[in-house]
Amino acid sequence: MNTGDMRHSKINDRCGANAMQVAIILVFALSPGCQKQPGLHEGVLTMKPSIQIVSEENISAQERVTAARDKLKEDIEQRGLSRVSEDLAEMAQPSIRLKATRVTEDKITTGSSKLGGTPDLPEGMAWPECNGVPMALLAQVNLKEVALYDLDGQLPQSGILYFFYEVANQAWGFDPKDRGNWKVIYYDGDLATLRAATFPKDLNEACQFPPCDVAFSNELTLPTWDSEEVSNLRLSEVEADKYIELLEAMHGDNETIFRMFGFADEIQGDMKLECQLASNGLYVGDSSGYNDPRRPALEPGAKDWRLLLQIDSEEDTLGMMWGDCGRVYFWIREGDLENRNLDDVWLVLQCY
Repeated sequence: MNTGDMRHSKINDRCGANAMQVAIILVFALSPGCQKQPGLHEGVLTMKPSIQIVSEENISAQERVTAARDKLKEDIEQRGLSRVSEDLAEMAQPSIRLKATRVTEDKITTGSSKLGGTPDLPEGMAWPECNGVPMALLAQVNLKEVALYDLDGQLPQSGILYFFYEVANQAWGFDPKDRGNWKVIYYDGDLATLRAATFPKDLNEACQFPPCDVAFSNELTLPTWDSEEVSNLRLSEVEADKYIELLEAMHGDNETIFRMFGFADEIQGDMKLECQLASNGLYVGDSSGYNDPRRPALEPGAKDWRLLLQIDSEEDTLGMMWGDCGRVYFWIREGDLENRNLDDVWLVLQCY
């Protein structure tokens, strides 16, 4: 049985995932009020490896990433993984971290990046709905503001990205019928025409998230221990333990993780195959989709999916809670990102 099969064999209890899967991510964090899972190894080195990428306009993106990978390589070697330190450092993917600060709407300039709150919409753009129900704004990203941090040049240099989700229903993304429960919109017009919207009267108050200002930064991410990337390194048992310890050293203490790109901070395993199958009409809430005769033809396309945005649970600041302290992940195919096609973005919700 493959990883996807095992993860979905008990889909009716999605929030009951084994804590062993929970602990093994790069920057592990739970929002305040969520109980932190115990580490797999006690008494290991707790100093955090260096994953920060400096943000300086006079240094090229490639130079910044290379310098960060060199520092990470040194940290990996210090943890007894010299044999694969170069491979792991090269494998590390840059991401854009979003740090949220609770403010009032009047403190956020119209068209600026925000989490929660109300969107700044151009004239003629209606508030997105799902089956007649208004969706909640999770994020509004001003692409000019984030351009310095888009080290791989994956985003347009200007415009706005809006991320909406039908929060009352909280679709998981394992059912093809879930399509339409989220919407990502790219607006590339004149930002001077944007106007602050107000919450629709029929939007549940619990889905009216307070606005948060956003600060961007860059950091490297690494894949989970059970990923295909790490499996290809053929780690020994000792090396595998040390790699897990490396990942555990990155765990934040009650830290929420909002990020764009890089490796996702997974809770219930890899999502790329789930996105590929579900978006192509296969139900993967149980093993049926993974056993479907159409899978072999679809599976190669799983490698094309990229994390676009990860939204964590954060009750105190944002009032967001996904299942049991889970995360919402927006995924996009690489080709769709290049072609600015956001109609086929797929969402997955994972929780503990």
